[in-house]
Amino acid sequence: MVHHEAPTPPPTLSIHAAPTTAGHVHALPSSWSVPTVAAPVHRHFDAALPDEWAPLFTRCFEDVRAILGGTFECHVVAVHTHRWPAGSSARAALDSVAPLLSGGTQLQVGDYCTFQAAPRARILVLQYDTICPAHRRSVIAHEYLHVHQMSLLRELALGPAHDTLPMWLMEGTAALFEHLYINEFWSGLHRDGLEAALRFAHAEATAGRLAFGRRKETYEDVSMNYFVEVCAVCYLAHVCALWTRVEVLITTLWSRIYEAQGEWRGAFDSLFGRSPDTFYDDFNRFTASTTLEQMRRILPHAPVLGYCCPDTSRAEPFLRRLAYGGERTESPGRVRVHLGRCGPERVGVTLTVGRSMVAN
Repeated sequence: MVHHEAPTPPPTLSIHAAPTTAGHVHALPSSWSVPTVAAPVHRHFDAALPDEWAPLFTRCFEDVRAILGGTFECHVVAVHTHRWPAGSSARAALDSVAPLLSGGTQLQVGDYCTFQAAPRARILVLQYDTICPAHRRSVIAHEYLHVHQMSLLRELALGPAHDTLPMWLMEGTAALFEHLYINEFWSGLHRDGLEAALRFAHAEATAGRLAFGRRKETYEDVSMNYFVEVCAVCYLAHVCALWTRVEVLITTLWSRIYEAQGEWRGAFDSLFGRSPDTFYDDFNRFTASTTLEQMRRILPHAPVLGYCCPDTSRAEPFLRRLAYGGERTESPGRVRVHLGRCGPERVGVTLTVGRSMVAN
């Protein structure tokens, strides 16, 4: 029997929320929570970034916009932190958003987060990953989903109220979104993060180190690990039959928490039919008593990102890529991509097939 070591978890990301003047948070208008198809994206890019970064970001962000049916206005700061020491161009990119911050907050080279300085701005800070092509793309989806969450939570994502939000749900849903994005839109990268997460969680449970409970609700949890959190969200989606209703995890949950004035436990109970504590007990029993093969049953077995947004509320047509990846094939008789349309609008597709092709 070959022993496989648990995969190294991805780097920890974080969410920061800044209060308004003197720590007082004002209620934000309902329009703050309404995405649009043409929401401005303000770019603050490090001049040292490679030429490929800007078009890659554009492609990924447009994918996310189509998946979610629209986006929110935001500022995106991208720095080349793998060039040490960081150059003045990286510092300049961060300094360009300084006027939007409040309370003496400063962004540092090396930050990797989503930051909300509402009501003036939503800010994403990204590092350019030179090592992993999949992560270079997935982090855009992950961090933008935090913008989506915080926009739906409005003022509850600011100041002390933010600290009462459940870490495992915020990070677990964002991690799920990024892994699904890579699997469904960039499958040619052969980077299945959900499989890696299952293997890690199974190894932790087998070793008796996985104990999921209330400590997972805080960012101060020393056992915080996105592989475990995303497995918990996958289990929630499985037991509540949410894979064809992913919008419940991506959007409805956060809207319900806002409607409940931040009382997320009650919103969780009413939405999923069980209390968080009951869910923790169920998840612990599941991970402690199942094989890795049985654990795989909680994963989706078909593309699900088309269910992130109801077609009736989409601002634009959604083209679901069932087998995308940019794989190169030398077989002229075999097409490696299939497109399926969601939504009532007509969509024109041109597919050119040659002897040597890249599916796009």
